[in-house]
Amino acid sequence: MGQDKLTVGLIYGGKSGEHEVSLQTALAVMQAFDYEKYELLPFYITKQGEWRVGSNQSTPFTELEQLKLESDAGDTSAAINMLFSKLATGEAKIDVAFPLLHGTNGEDGTIQGLFEIANIPYVGAGVLASAAGMDKVIMKKLFADAGIEQCGYCYFTDSEWERDSFSLIQKVEEKLGYPCFINRPILAPA
Repeated sequence: MGQDKLTVGLIYGGKSGEHEVSLQTALAVMQAFDYEKYELLPFYITKQGEWRVGSNQSTPFTELEQLKLESDAGDTSAAINMLFSKLATGEAKIDVAFPLLHGTNGEDGTIQGLFEIANIPYVGAGVLASAAGMDKVIMKKLFADAGIEQCGYCYFTDSEWERDSFSLIQKVEEKLGYPCFINRPILAPA
């Protein structure tokens, strides 16, 4: 960790279908940081789930390809050991984690839970808020319980759809009518 500057670990990429969105976010965040106050340490997660760590950045990357940290960035073990160094050695390499992952394993509370377990301070919503926000049905039920107005909605599971999609469509038509919006979660590739 720098003596005068805070070291921020940027975690981006990931296995989700929103990998490229995360790269765009990381590039924008890197360009917005005040490098007089902060030093950035990039942690890139490939689409296959491999972790890479770059060198400390005192200036931002200028293009998306630089974010990918493919060649000289070590392996998953090196990245994990650096990010979670405080667990093994008692000495942290970063002052705060800044997760910039989108979708599954980024916005759903999983990485936040990992940081909580490892006692690493992080930016953004906590485990419960992240998990609830990612699960749209749970989020809507929480909003309703809090008295927050929202549009009408219906929901069903994949197994219910497989058993009787026709009846489900009829229920949606009766309750919501047209036009209506359908939100189906996109699962990350295996």
